[in-house]
Amino acid sequence: MKKLKPKTVNKWNWILWAVGALIAFLGIVGDPDSPALCITGILVMLAGVVFRFIFFRCPSCGAYLDRGMPEFCHHCGEKIDQSDN
Repeated sequence: MKKLKPKTVNKWNWILWAVGALIAFLGIVGDPDSPALCITGILVMLAGVVFRFIFFRCPSCGAYLDRGMPEFCHHCGEKIDQSDN
């Protein structure tokens, strides 16, 4: 399986968070008595957290990159490619 670049993982994480928040908001505004849509939105947001934890890794050593978008891996010191390609 091809490794995803950290910047791509970061982008997809934010997309999952935004979509999840929108779904949860629509669930709250649309029908406050039925929590199904709100719970679905929260689950989509949690999927973003899990996705980031699994794939936000150093391309060289595979260590988790922690927060933000680091310039260098904190574990091996390799430079992290900042491009989407």
